[in-house]
Amino acid sequence: MIILIKPKPFHAILAFIIKDNMNPYQQKWLSILHNANLPGWEITELGDDILVVMPHITDLKVIRDNLPEIVAQLSLDIDVPKEKLRFIIRNGYEEFDYVIH
Repeated sequence: MIILIKPKPFHAILAFIIKDNMNPYQQKWLSILHNANLPGWEITELGDDILVVMPHITDLKVIRDNLPEIVAQLSLDIDVPKEKLRFIIRNGYEEFDYVIH
């Protein structure tokens, strides 16, 4: 009998390594954002940051103006030590960074 072992693609291995090295604060934020079930939003880790890609029709000015209040409300559920975390927010046309400590 011949058994073929198909190696995982490099990006799958790299994603596993990155996930394995995420800090608990970043993991908690990813969990909160994924559980929010935001249709059309792609939320992924990007090194030590979190990348949020929104649909093209999303008005980033409205997001930027309301983000401090939203982050403050969502962070109430986080019980791990806080660390510096950068959110990269984009909609296909524009992009901005939002850093929390």
